[in-house]
Amino acid sequence: MDYDNSWIGYGCGFNSHGDLQFQIHATGSPGVHYVDIYPTVYKGNQALPNPYVVPHLTYAKDHPGDDLPAFHIAYTVTK
Repeated sequence: MDYDNSWIGYGCGFNSHGDLQFQIHATGSPGVHYVDIYPTVYKGNQALPNPYVVPHLTYAKDHPGDDLPAFHIAYTVTK
């Protein structure tokens, strides 16, 4: 998860069958801010390239053949 183009953390839905809930606090000056969420899949048995064992640095390039969505959320912070 990115906040204003800076990484703020990640979530894991392993024990919840993929369901995630998260709460973040709006920070920064008044104006438009962005949250980007890049889901990924860590369960499988594909041998090469092996996206289920190595770290994922990008949501799209690390999953060859998988069509994964990206969520881009914009909101406005007011005084």
